[in-house]
Amino acid sequence: MKSVTIKSKTDDRGVLRLQIPTDVKERIVDVVVIYDTPKHNGGEEEQAWPEGYFSETYGALASNPLERLPQGEIPEREQLQ
Repeated sequence: MKSVTIKSKTDDRGVLRLQIPTDVKERIVDVVVIYDTPKHNGGEEEQAWPEGYFSETYGALASNPLERLPQGEIPEREQLQ
């Protein structure tokens, strides 16, 4: 078993295409792919939230706040023995 580490970029649809050179020709091989997104991408930090998300959504429910309705009573259960 061999391990290969490469960096690659996904296309605009999120598809990742891999071409990994090997010394094995015309044989079936098992491939395991584990991927991770880097914390820094080309010097820019990746953002978990879309740009402007908080400034556009902050206070959106101020005029119509969420209300938690009564939850009812919890039924009493038989004691375990």
